Amino acid sequence: MKLLYITASPRDQHSYSIRVADAFLAAFQAKRPDVTVVKRDLFLDPLVPFGADAAAGKYAIMHGTTASPEAEVAFAGVKKVIDEFASADLYLFAIPMWNFGIPYVLKHYFDVIVQPGFTFTVTEQGYAGLLQGKTAVPVFAQGGDYSIPETAGYDHQKPYAEMILGYMGIQDVHSLVVGPTLAAGREVAGEKLKEAIAAAQALAAKLAAGTP
Repeated sequence: MKLLYITASPRDQHSYSIRVADAFLAAFQAKRPDVTVVKRDLFLDPLVPFGADAAAGKYAIMHGTTASPEAEVAFAGVKKVIDEFASADLYLFAIPMWNFGIPYVLKHYFDVIVQPGFTFTVTEQGYAGLLQGKTAVPVFAQGGDYSIPETAGYDHQKPYAEMILGYMGIQDVHSLVVGPTLAAGREVAGEKLKEAIAAAQALAAKLAAGTP
């Protein structure tokens, strides 16, 4: 089994999402020491740009035409990131909420890997994800409480990430939310962190045992 751990926070151990995700990882490894773990810190590991050359390479593949040497090189960098993602069996994400959505580095990452013919395709019935049979555990840290009707509409973090994963065919998604981490004060944030870590550890044990 290969686990790909993607962090989208620059705050390291000050990050609520990273602390919960780390707890999941430690618990999972304790049960499955055979797992291969690959970590990608989106703030420390620079992503390939998806500019004009990469776009030209993408459309050359889509239309069956010959790409320029520059476009081939640019899309080869994109393909390398896609291959790393597609090779994993289990995905672990640490995702803080930024301005009601996801950090720009994670949006960049999704824009690189969500490509036709690689992670999704188009059929007569519509879009179909190509990454079937995989599992994802996204950890969402939220400064406010978006679990109530009055504020739920502000949450463009969790619904978007879950939609993108499903779009690529990853249907077995186990979301963990830690919050509010700011709005209710430090004491409440600390309690919510403990609860989320306990939930992460329990989920890790269940997934490591292969329990649905």
